[in-house]
Formats: sequence, C-alpha cells, structure tokens
Amino acid sequence: MPFSLSAAEIYAELQTTYNYIKFKDLVEIISKKGYDITVLDTICYAVKRLADHACNNTYYIQTLDDFDMNQLRSVETVGITAGASTPNKIIEEVQNNVRINF
Repeated sequence: MPFSLSAAEIYAELQTTYNYIKFKDLVEIISKKGYDITVLDTICYAVKRLADHACNNTYYIQTLDDFDMNQLRSVETVGITAGASTPNKIIEEVQNNVRINF
C-alpha cells in the first residue's frame, strides 16, 4: 500500500547543514496556516555549537558565489568551517579563493 498524506499533514526534516533559524521560521509559518506539521530534527548539534560560538564576524555562505572578499578587508585572520555534508569541491574553492585574495 503506497504512503499517502492528507492535505493537512506535512512532514519536515531539518538537514544537518541547513540554517536552523530559517527552518524554525518556516515551521512556524506552516503551523500558522493550520497544517499538522511533524518535524524530524537531524541537525548536527556539534556543528551548530561551533557556529554559535564563532566570533561575531561570521559569514554564512553555501558556494563561492555567496562569498564577498570585501567582508574580509578589516580582519587579520580567517577561519573556514564546513558541515560534514559540504562537498569538498566547495570547501576547496573557498579556501583557494581566500588564500589567493587575502
């Protein structure tokens, strides 16, 4: 028998690298619209704690296109962190860009 949902049921799963605040806001919007939403939270809290304790000058990027080198003009040190599911190609692109331009 195939799995089916009624029109008022929604299931949401939080990916480990997704922005938790945005996810929480989305769940709230869906709930306010009257949907019965079930949330499966799979966020990696080790990564979340790292991000929460990072310095105030933290920039969340998903790809090199999101990266603005002008943001780094006033700093002396740059740290790069990534979630476990971030593709190596993206991490390497950002690292190489920082090394070349910083």
